[in-house]
Amino acid sequence: MIQDQVQLVLDEIPDSQQHRLPLINHLVEELERDAAWVDLYGITGELVVPESSTGDEQLCELLTRVKKVGVDGCVHL
Repeated sequence: MIQDQVQLVLDEIPDSQQHRLPLINHLVEELERDAAWVDLYGITGELVVPESSTGDEQLCELLTRVKKVGVDGCVHL
């Protein structure tokens, strides 16, 4: 599911494909760091990724775009 959301964003920006793996890895790390999303996901099916920062400005911009897929930053499955 994370891979699909990342791919949706990267398809809009073809020259950013090299960021695919770093984006996926960063999102997984965020989810592993804070398990608060688990209860909401179990009830609603929405995956709300916790906020964090990265030192790479372009990666940070892409992360923001991935998180905004869906409504209010939630990824709907």
